[in-house]
Amino acid sequence: MACQTEGNVCSISELHAVKDQLRSTKQQLRLCQVKIAKLTVQANRSRRSHQDVQKLSAREKLIFDHWLMKANAKSATAARYKKEWIYDCLLLKIKSTAVYTFLHENEFLPLPNPRTLYGYLRNLKADFGFDSTLFTVLCEKLEAVPERERRGVLMFDEMSVRKSVHIRESDMALLGKVDFAEHTRPGDHGKDGDHVLVFLFRPFLGGWSQTVGTFCASGAAPGSIVAKLLLQCIVHLTNAGVVVDAVTCDNSTSNQSALRSLGVNGDMHKLQTCFEHPCEPSKQVHVVIDPPHIFKCIRNNLLKVGKFLLPQGQEVFHCHYKDLLDYEEEQAGLRAVPKLTKAHIFPNAFQKMSVKLAVQASHARSYVHESTASAMEFYSEQEDCKKLHGSAATSQFTRTLNKLFDCLNSRRPDHVRFNEAQHIAEQFHYTNDQITK
Repeated sequence: MACQTEGNVCSISELHAVKDQLRSTKQQLRLCQVKIAKLTVQANRSRRSHQDVQKLSAREKLIFDHWLMKANAKSATAARYKKEWIYDCLLLKIKSTAVYTFLHENEFLPLPNPRTLYGYLRNLKADFGFDSTLFTVLCEKLEAVPERERRGVLMFDEMSVRKSVHIRESDMALLGKVDFAEHTRPGDHGKDGDHVLVFLFRPFLGGWSQTVGTFCASGAAPGSIVAKLLLQCIVHLTNAGVVVDAVTCDNSTSNQSALRSLGVNGDMHKLQTCFEHPCEPSKQVHVVIDPPHIFKCIRNNLLKVGKFLLPQGQEVFHCHYKDLLDYEEEQAGLRAVPKLTKAHIFPNAFQKMSVKLAVQASHARSYVHESTASAMEFYSEQEDCKKLHGSAATSQFTRTLNKLFDCLNSRRPDHVRFNEAQHIAEQFHYTNDQITK
């Protein structure tokens, strides 16, 4: 049977097939519309979630991304961590293994397994010298950091270590011998190292610090080699984006020799406290001798000679500190400086090397402290303490050193809490007066 319409002829079965196809298409259209509505809702939710994620900090975004990565990973071993997250995890693991284990086991953070971190650490070679990889990573870290937060001080110092010569199994390298890289002298190659020269950078702003180089030495490192390594370290840091404004070290003989070779001179008549920047000749790198060691030397010299003669003609006597301690020990009850002991005033051979005893100003244990100066002034007015009569110069000298140490121990001159801005201005004029006189 067939039907005819305006010259077109089709069978009834074909007509039913077209109707069925139309009905199926309409049903698929309705399903697609439902799916589109669901996808629209999901897209709106995702858009809102994305907007919320954008409000997070960079570190929070990093943690969020790793949670998503771990959720989508097919297995625990399929997770792939970003490089910056691995660095953060390594720092956390080094600071506290117990905290890292607790956070990992309780899944507070998407931390990798400790065995994964050990695998990364095994790939690191702890060689002496300047590591180019370290400076590359440092450059990447400082790309988005403003210049004021990249300015800082390069510190170097030597520490005594136990002799230990051994072979590293991974590359059969002999470790524990004197190693100054290309600056090692031919006669030093076979010597066992018992000192390590460490270079460390610390910015003025920010609480981080970074060791940038270590070298193995037998005894104190020669001053000529220290000077070469210092310049080389400044060049590496400058290429990494760091601005080195000053260098700090103690006043050892080798460091004095190194600084003299760079043009630094401590003679009052030829005073030179900076040297030319190796990468930017128009800039100067200032030299600051470590203040705690300077205060230790002041204490030891005063103990050795007994008195200082100030440019103003005043005399500072070491015996005044002894008299202060003796008078306090004779008194019953409260003491003005209860933590001041004989170890601070008459240190033995080992205690003379202790910087801690010389500058325990924060605990009022050193005679270089405001409480010591105030106590000396108070007792000098007592009739029964005649030995402290005439100790005004000593107490004023003590107070000046205390303020000077506070200034040198501050990070910024705008610390209003301890009046450091005023102290810095006062000590600047005081120091300038001593130099000119």
